[in-house]
Amino acid sequence: MWSQVRPRLGRCHRYVITFKTMSGTLASYLICVRPCLGQWH
Repeated sequence: MWSQVRPRLGRCHRYVITFKTMSGTLASYLICVRPCLGQWH
């Protein structure tokens, strides 16, 4: 049973890490870009 479940958990964990990294990058991108946009308006 565990041998079947474990690879799936590892795959989910990888997706979570990727999602967290992407959302963190997006957040930092918005933080960097928003002041620039504020200056333009």
